[in-house]
Amino acid sequence: MSKRVKVQIMGQTFSLQTDEDEAYIEGLAKMVDERIADLRRKATLPPHSLAVLVALTLADDWQKERAGGEKLRDVAQQRTQALIAALESVVVDSASPS
Repeated sequence: MSKRVKVQIMGQTFSLQTDEDEAYIEGLAKMVDERIADLRRKATLPPHSLAVLVALTLADDWQKERAGGEKLRDVAQQRTQALIAALESVVVDSASPS
């Protein structure tokens, strides 16, 4: 069921309509706010520039995680296929008359 969740980022309140858990949305907002605060300590930039740079770093993080997940999935698939082949070999060998 869709609900409104209020979060604060850079001192500004945002009211979001979401089906997600309130604590989850609040955690996301906290992460974004913390990233902006970290960047703000390193550079004097207007708020919109900080937001854009944080959006880019989060997109980069997400893309790298996605690529890592795809690699892991490929490795798991290769190992599964090798295991199936080994098991089929054992089953065929044990089914053959000695």
